[in-house]
Amino acid sequence: MIYILYVLVITLFSHIIMPVSSYTGSQYTVVMELDHFGSIAMTTVPTDAFPRATHTFLSNVRRRMYDGCVFYRSEFFVLQGGECVHWDEEDRPPHVLHNYNNDSPVTPVSPPEWNAEYPHVAGSVALAGDPASMHFFINLIDRREWSNQFQDGVRSEPVVGHIVQGIDIIQAISSTSKVTDTHKIFGQVHGMNFLDTPIHIRHAFVLEDEMNKATQTFLVSFTTRYGKIVMRTVPSNPKSVKMFIHNCQHYYANPPGGCTFYRSEKGKLLMAGECAQPHVPVTSETFAPEFDQDWPNIAGSVTLTGEDTTSEFFFINDGNNSDWIKRAVVAHVEEGWTVVRNILALPTQTTHPTTKLDLKMVFLTQAIGIEKCEVRPFLTEQHPILSYMNNRRSQPLGGFAAPMPAMVFKRLGATELQASILGLGAHNFGDPQKVGNLEKVVVLVQNALRVGINLIDTADCYPCFASTGACIGKQSEILIGHALQQLKTQDHTFERDSLIIMSKIYDDRSNLPNSRGLSRKHIIRGCYQALARLQLTYLDVFLAHADDPSISMDSIVTAFGFLIAQGKILHWGVSNWNLDRLELAVHTAHRLGVPPPMVDQTIAGGDRFEERKLLCQKYDIGLVLFGARHLNGFPNTTPYEIRLLAASKVEQLLDTVQVTVAALGKHM
Repeated sequence: MIYILYVLVITLFSHIIMPVSSYTGSQYTVVMELDHFGSIAMTTVPTDAFPRATHTFLSNVRRRMYDGCVFYRSEFFVLQGGECVHWDEEDRPPHVLHNYNNDSPVTPVSPPEWNAEYPHVAGSVALAGDPASMHFFINLIDRREWSNQFQDGVRSEPVVGHIVQGIDIIQAISSTSKVTDTHKIFGQVHGMNFLDTPIHIRHAFVLEDEMNKATQTFLVSFTTRYGKIVMRTVPSNPKSVKMFIHNCQHYYANPPGGCTFYRSEKGKLLMAGECAQPHVPVTSETFAPEFDQDWPNIAGSVTLTGEDTTSEFFFINDGNNSDWIKRAVVAHVEEGWTVVRNILALPTQTTHPTTKLDLKMVFLTQAIGIEKCEVRPFLTEQHPILSYMNNRRSQPLGGFAAPMPAMVFKRLGATELQASILGLGAHNFGDPQKVGNLEKVVVLVQNALRVGINLIDTADCYPCFASTGACIGKQSEILIGHALQQLKTQDHTFERDSLIIMSKIYDDRSNLPNSRGLSRKHIIRGCYQALARLQLTYLDVFLAHADDPSISMDSIVTAFGFLIAQGKILHWGVSNWNLDRLELAVHTAHRLGVPPPMVDQTIAGGDRFEERKLLCQKYDIGLVLFGARHLNGFPNTTPYEIRLLAASKVEQLLDTVQVTVAALGKHM
């Protein structure tokens, strides 16, 4: 029955949000990694549904135009991104709207395309009405009635995609962030709400590009007397890219080829490849450079000429030339756009610098020599979501020396939650020496669930490194969030509500004001941020990770009570508190009429441990232990005791479960 409902929901979602259509254009996954909140992912509409808008959006992403930009405007109906500081830095190519499929040139008054099959619904992503705009909207509500009014005017906002992961993050940003009517640059703007603290886009990328193994991505650097130009090769057009790299390694520099930048047409192109020595082909094979419509010839793109099959000539486009001639794009300018523009500003002539013939073209009066050309691999960091998309296959459960015993469950104090006697501790999720990436997290979580573990424990400060004890914060929650999303897509029987997700708050290691301690502001906002990172709508248990005597107990207790009333957490508790303060928290909660702490997380065998167990029994508080090194023999096991297991390998997890469950089961 659950599976049938699942199919019905997905079918309904696909018809409302992502309608079935006759379009056959390519669709891509665009990922945006945000500061503090994790990653969101969107699937673009078919490229032939909104050709100009979709290719403009993809181009902005591929040329890293959104890197360093922010989500800056928040209304109840949209979250707007694309406010970019680096527009004025001039070291990257400018934004250009595509003239796709040889459309007539787009003028500033041309509205983006309108397509009624892709309306403005909750979760849809649209470009702003300016046809060359960097700005995009993520719709939080159904806005079809509003958008239909503008379908023939300049305010049309073409839908370029739909959110497929991270809508909880978007909603958290919109609902929890403080807003103001004052823009950071333009001042007060009545009728608009701007995020008081804009959310930075660390990196935006097209997932398929990153995963495409057709050719490895390289950085190609040209050194001239005006400076260095760095280009990043595209993950496509393998023959042309191979030729371009070969020419750099064996030909362009002086010596051996003595090549130059020699032709200059500002607003169009800068051309190189006029060389003193004969060209050495990459192989004896000749072929025409490939043209890939997903990589148009726009400002900042680097293309090979199409006139001959082993050409050493290449262009750096200074404008949108896709409506003029289609050439094979081999790279994009990564750094040194200022150098390109400076060369384009040099004096020119119409006669060829060597032949002295008037070719009705524009040449540099003095050619610029290529002093050095270098190639090195472009090493991108491993994005968790890349692993998420690449690790679709579930990995088999490891073998056992003996049959795996059935998991034992205990009541977690007054929470009434039924928790496995072993919980999965995640303090090493994100530690490169332990569980450093999503693949490992998914395998551990998946196998933990398979052997019956239903409690996962994390914190805002995790991971903490075993080698130094230092913590960096946030990554553990982010990895768990991605892992749960992956498991949800892999297995239709997976139910988040069957899990107990426990997180803790005290210091998220961001070193910002109000990011440490147990102030009301930090507890409440920290919970919202944890939910966004975990991609959840609620936490089962939220713990104060340390005591904060500087804050009144009334304030601490009522802050957790507020979160329970809001439905953001079900229960709260403490970790690393002394017994007197724990008992004071219970009495304060009773006096104020709010839920008391119901979970105590502490080190096994710690100070006054036997007294602590008695106190937990007295107030019906669930006891969660960490640091239990010895896994056999539990003579003092109580009905309230849950133990956390911190495994870094599947084999370790499975062996520990096998031994521990059998041992604990004897005392139940």
